Amino acid sequence: MTKYIIKRIILIIPILLGVSFLVFTILSFTPGDPASIILGNGADQEAIDQLNKELGYDRPFIERYLSYVSDIALHLDFGFSYRTRLPIRQELIDRLPVSLKLAFFAVILACAIGIPVGILTAVKQYSALDTAPTLTALVFAAFPTFWLGMILLYVFSLRLGWLPSYGAMGWYHFILPVVGLGLPEAATLMRFTRSSMLETVRQDYIRTARSKGAPERRIIWKHAFKNALIPIVTIIGVDFAALMGDACATEVLYSMPGLCTMIINGIRQKDVPSVMGATLLLTALCALVVLLVDIVYAYIDPRIAAKYSGRRG
Repeated sequence: MTKYIIKRIILIIPILLGVSFLVFTILSFTPGDPASIILGNGADQEAIDQLNKELGYDRPFIERYLSYVSDIALHLDFGFSYRTRLPIRQELIDRLPVSLKLAFFAVILACAIGIPVGILTAVKQYSALDTAPTLTALVFAAFPTFWLGMILLYVFSLRLGWLPSYGAMGWYHFILPVVGLGLPEAATLMRFTRSSMLETVRQDYIRTARSKGAPERRIIWKHAFKNALIPIVTIIGVDFAALMGDACATEVLYSMPGLCTMIINGIRQKDVPSVMGATLLLTALCALVVLLVDIVYAYIDPRIAAKYSGRRG
């Protein structure tokens, strides 16, 4: 198992290199340059050229890319922001907790709603307790995240004044963003849990347990749910990784100082180090979440642990 984890961590390196080259290339070949954006349209060409030289933007593309990658690999130096002149590493440290909290609590909300309701709809198939939640889930799954966020912002912040409309200073600032992100994910998770449970409860061992007189609660939670959990864990892990990136609209809408806001502002200002640093950090986090999901598999299903450890039954 340890060797498997080490191999997966090493495989993250080529992923990061590929993402870094792709993003760096796109940013470098888009129209405009950082100095022109920073100084504005009224600046003379001499000042623009001087600032581009100070920023190192006057060097050839491949030289800038290799220098950037070597600084990260050798010194974990992500450079300085073109816009604020602050170290990117410190900005990443300051902004990472906001994005992690937003994604984590959104996934917790999705699990708290989606899994129990998905189990209930599977157990009560074709009843009102199945039809009503399923239709509700279809509606919320169709909501664009930014649209739902604007509705929540308008109702609970602008009209009722119950919750703040911007910032991330306290836990109450996360309520609206978490609900806006978590409800569509809860709908997706509920439908996935329902499908997985329906497939599991139709297996022969479930019918055998019922024929032996086992209590229905024990059958559902100990036998059916445990075996239906592996695909559910997959979707939870994928959701968490996706929410780290999908939070862009939410962070901008609520003016939250997270990684996605850093990327959006960096693209607007052509702040290459800011965009690169935040993108690489999000990529690494997504890869680690996928690895964590695989590790959790081993604890859920002993057959997977035996495969990793090389044991044979």
